[in-house]
Amino acid sequence: MDATTLAVLGIIVTVLVALATLVVAFQTKKLAGATVTLGTYAERQLAEMELARKLESAPCLTYQPSDGGDSLVGFVHYTATVTNIGRGPALDCFFIRVLGSTGKWCLSSRFDLGFGQELKFTANEQQTPKPAFLGQETGITTVLFCHEQSGACHVFGLADGRQVSSSAADAPPWAVWYREQIALK
Repeated sequence: MDATTLAVLGIIVTVLVALATLVVAFQTKKLAGATVTLGTYAERQLAEMELARKLESAPCLTYQPSDGGDSLVGFVHYTATVTNIGRGPALDCFFIRVLGSTGKWCLSSRFDLGFGQELKFTANEQQTPKPAFLGQETGITTVLFCHEQSGACHVFGLADGRQVSSSAADAPPWAVWYREQIALK
């Protein structure tokens, strides 16, 4: 073989190696993109698992009127049975009953409920004005409050349904009122 043939073969081999390197680089880029996508899916799955865990340990309060519910004769009160159908304990619970446009409202004493527990009690009329966050409630309204072990506050029964406030910073008015109530007792 002469030098020209060797040079041509060397160039051909160099071009083939360059093409192979280009193919490997392209495949590496595709794998890197797939790895980023898998990382995004893993982050999303982790966030969903954390949310599922929080929901599994969160309380959920329901109520059922007892003995006719509202008693408007003489001293106003409301009798009900509250049940925790959530998976986590409901701590420092309160029950409020607003009696429409009368301005009257009833507040229960504080109670705790574990998973599946229920409690029958009477919420008695309060002599103070109803809490400001209930100012827009003109019909008969029933609202339940509690917090979970993590400290997040829950309210059930307002117009927006179930609401959660995780911190005192930027808390909605209902959560500010609730935290003040549990601090008093």
